Amino acid sequence: MKSVYVVEPKIEHYSCVIDLLSRARRLEEALNLIKNMPIEPSEYAYGALLGGCKIYGDAKVAQSVGKHLLDLDPQHSGRYVTLSYFYNQPTKSYV
Repeated sequence: MKSVYVVEPKIEHYSCVIDLLSRARRLEEALNLIKNMPIEPSEYAYGALLGGCKIYGDAKVAQSVGKHLLDLDPQHSGRYVTLSYFYNQPTKSYV
């Protein structure tokens, strides 16, 4: 993006890539992207990853992401609802 179109990636661009990776079940890659972004991740980036965790039932990554989300935006009730999903499900494989 930077070298071809001379456009500096913004948080919106990173959030879209994180969402795409999460939906493609590449949650670890999405998490690594968040950790290595040159800008501070927003609640949108973490929210996109949390959505992927819910789709594929990855409670381990969801717990880590949820902590960051609640630190960033503790008033957002949807985050609590999504996180409660992981605590109300019986242990099973989502493969």
